[in-house]
Amino acid sequence: MFLFIRLVLAHMIADFPLQTAYIYKLKGRGIIGIIPHVLIVFACMTLLAWPYLHLPLMWVFLAFLALSHLIQDRLKILLNAHSKSHFIAYFLDQAMHITFITCIFLSDIGSITPPAPTGPLTEFYNNNNLMLLLTFLIAASFNGHYMIITLKKDIWGIATPYTNFEKWYGIAERCILCCSPLLGPVAMPLTIFTIFLARSRVIVLKKTSARINADFSSLRETLLSCLFGLGFGAALYFLIHL
Repeated sequence: MFLFIRLVLAHMIADFPLQTAYIYKLKGRGIIGIIPHVLIVFACMTLLAWPYLHLPLMWVFLAFLALSHLIQDRLKILLNAHSKSHFIAYFLDQAMHITFITCIFLSDIGSITPPAPTGPLTEFYNNNNLMLLLTFLIAASFNGHYMIITLKKDIWGIATPYTNFEKWYGIAERCILCCSPLLGPVAMPLTIFTIFLARSRVIVLKKTSARINADFSSLRETLLSCLFGLGFGAALYFLIHL
């Protein structure tokens, strides 16, 4: 489980914060366009598997993950146009990426032990709770952003793109929500109240700013953000206290 957690984190970093709009557009050009993204995935996974790069099997598994990511992303692009549910297609895509990483448990490196602590770097690397926190923060913030977009398309037919302000506001909001279950029972309702209050203030900004779409401060939008932020936060709390 130790290395699995770090490879999942590497996948989240490469698939979300490091997958810029330019990288995403490149993927539409075919296999060649997907390669830069796959190289970023491979680099992130190599970086987070650094104590074990002396093992030949580690390189074999990293190459397998890179190849499977390349093939899956190509198939996703080909099939995406025929998908009736954007949310289900997006969810299954991420689930399949994680499933390929779980193949690590079919090999000897699935039960690999943490490296011996030799300084601050290995102490940081060996901290499972910190690795889980980073993973779930990305899942709640960036991944939550795309999950909300696809849900709005499927259920309400809303395809209006987020402005930069709305995107980063939502990402920051869900990071706070994700952390709130870890801060105690009082923190959660207080955080939710603060989120609703802050979103209501966006209405004032909306009247004077073209950066904000009409439905951004709606109850629906706020509830969706709370759902994904608190949902991933609850899952994180469970895993940490398991």
